[in-house]
Amino acid sequence: MNTNVTEEVVTEVPAEGLPEATPATTSETTEADWRSSLPEELKNNATLEKYTSVESLAKGYLNASSMLGKDKLIKPNSDDEWSAFYNEMGRPEEPAGYEFPATETDSGFEVDAEMVDKFRSVAHEAGLSGKQAQQLYEWYTANNAEQFEQAVSNAETSLAESEAAMRKEWGKAYDQKMEQALRAVRQFGGEPLVEELNATGLGNNPNLIKAFALAGEKIMGDLQLEGEGSNIMTPQQIKEEIAAIQNDPSFYDSNNLERPALVRKMQVLMEELHGTEPVGGYSVG
Repeated sequence: MNTNVTEEVVTEVPAEGLPEATPATTSETTEADWRSSLPEELKNNATLEKYTSVESLAKGYLNASSMLGKDKLIKPNSDDEWSAFYNEMGRPEEPAGYEFPATETDSGFEVDAEMVDKFRSVAHEAGLSGKQAQQLYEWYTANNAEQFEQAVSNAETSLAESEAAMRKEWGKAYDQKMEQALRAVRQFGGEPLVEELNATGLGNNPNLIKAFALAGEKIMGDLQLEGEGSNIMTPQQIKEEIAAIQNDPSFYDSNNLERPALVRKMQVLMEELHGTEPVGGYSVG
């Protein structure tokens, strides 16, 4: 039985005839690999740090190219980029570059110069353009001026109401009582206390005024105010004097030597209280 055997012939190819081996590569290389071949001025550029390979850089470039001419904005990624962006949008190079109009109202409101400087610094740090900062400044000052004017109006109203209440309670003794109150304030605290009461509005408080008036009255006792006649009584004090006379038996005893003086005093008190001749016609007799 014949068996056909096929011999395998191996032909050796000289080594120099083989193509050179190519090292395996990956589609993504490390950041150090692809940036290492760049010039020094580009190698360490912060903008390139977000690209991990040549492929991602190419994609970024194509994306940026596709946005040219479109109303799109690329968000800055570093402090330097933000600063450049703010400057491009109209922020002055320095805080002093902001210009604000002088603010002063008829009511006396005026913006403090130190506050304006702080406002400029904050606006610059926030990246505001000149127009944005001016609009915010105008709103801020207008709002503060309105609050200031309202406070002035409230103080004037409070003063008027306080004075009306004191005049009603003290009657003709108002001026004297106010002088007593002022003297007491100066006695206890001097001009600094006077200025503090005026600045805070506490000087318009009726209860505080009455307290100082009482203190002033105690300090002076029954002494007359300089350049004035006898002390003037309030309506309440007059009523108390009238009641005391009415409770005095001598007032009703025609034989009592003190009665004429009590009757005259009653007449004066009634006239002071009512502004007219006393009703009932008190007379000496």
